[in-house]
Amino acid sequence: MKKTVLLLFICLLNLSSFAQDSETLDNGITAIRQRDLKEVLIKENKKVKIWQDDGSEIKSWKGRLKIINDSTIAIDDVQINISDISKIRTPRLAARIIGGILTIGGGTILIAGVALIGNSVITDQALGIILGGIVATFGAIPTFVGIPILFIGKKYDRKDWSFSVQN
Repeated sequence: MKKTVLLLFICLLNLSSFAQDSETLDNGITAIRQRDLKEVLIKENKKVKIWQDDGSEIKSWKGRLKIINDSTIAIDDVQINISDISKIRTPRLAARIIGGILTIGGGTILIAGVALIGNSVITDQALGIILGGIVATFGAIPTFVGIPILFIGKKYDRKDWSFSVQN
């Protein structure tokens, strides 16, 4: 039994060494804040939203970041020059988790309140309609608070940050 557990542990330990792609570990866009020279690396294959402002219109792309060369990146097969980027936004994991929990939990409570109202209307119970309205209200609040939290991310603007490709 001990040999089996030890063999399984060694196999799993060996497998985890292949989990990271060392070739793309340090590739990405380096954003440097001009005010205090703080440096942030936005790694390759991370989900990003990129805006390009060419004066007449603002274009945006959303997808996974890929490095083509020292001056060009790609977002879902659309090549963009690094000098043409006006803003980059990266999603925050904590905001997505908290927003998802609030939206799903509040939506569940909201649906339960609406179901209680519907059942009370069918059975002519005024107390159930009132309680269902209160429950639905308490479900709607976290739902509508959670939806905008899902879209919170860190934004890097060309006015404050300078961008360069790191290979």
